[in-house]
Amino acid sequence: MVIINQFTCKQQVLLTLIHIGSSLKFVSDDLKDDREVVMTAVKQDGTALRYASVNMWFDREIVMAAVSQCGEALRYVGGNLGSDKEVVLRAVTKKGKALEYARGAMSRDKQVVMCAVSQDGRSLKYASRDLRNDREVVLRAISRSRRAIKYASIELKNNLNFESDIN
Repeated sequence: MVIINQFTCKQQVLLTLIHIGSSLKFVSDDLKDDREVVMTAVKQDGTALRYASVNMWFDREIVMAAVSQCGEALRYVGGNLGSDKEVVLRAVTKKGKALEYARGAMSRDKQVVMCAVSQDGRSLKYASRDLRNDREVVLRAISRSRRAIKYASIELKNNLNFESDIN
């Protein structure tokens, strides 16, 4: 395994990040705050956002690039971007379980949850109680993963008509 010392030369950093975005972890703090450097890293590995300066967590363009590459990058976004519907939709479309990191009302937004469960039925776990009781949402989740049934509301699981819908 190659250990990368603190990078100082921006061009050298960019060449490395094109191939190994997570190398952002090893660059100097001033380069972790450089938009070009961070954008290069998150386009290769969205989760490299965690190594960027906090300022970058609030940069919409950087965040959109990160969650487009890896939905789980949603866990590292700052401020209101974690409850921005466009950002969250992009993340859950890529990785349904990114719904876990959505903030605000996003777990109660049917469009967002439907996208998440369409990508991974088990992301129903992170939906609001109301949506875990929504027949359409739960059936979509179960169609992607039979295991999603364990996250459906008790009321829905006890509904005899519902049981026939999933069989």
